[in-house]
Amino acid sequence: MGAPLFDSDYIFGIYEPGGEQIMLDAGRPGWVVFSEAIGHDPDDRTGVDFTPFSDQGLGVICRLNNGYEPDGTIPHSSQYEQFARRVANFVATSRGCKIWVIGNEMNYA
Repeated sequence: MGAPLFDSDYIFGIYEPGGEQIMLDAGRPGWVVFSEAIGHDPDDRTGVDFTPFSDQGLGVICRLNNGYEPDGTIPHSSQYEQFARRVANFVATSRGCKIWVIGNEMNYA
């Protein structure tokens, strides 16, 4: 049997935590989208525990960014390998999330 997906039966949700209690109080646990700036240090093995949300039946999606302006959501191409390792480390040590989005608006200039 596979690992739980930490998903939701509902299509709606919120960006960043803060309003999830409204969905829970209504008996309709939707989605919470998190955005994490993780950098591109391949030796960084830290992650995040999302189980306080997924354990309540909320769907969890996490967007992984290298950083925010001026660093960019993905790093310069010379640092792709380091960023890929950092993403792998973050995912491996995080709990309560199985849906990951890498970067955001890469073509936005």
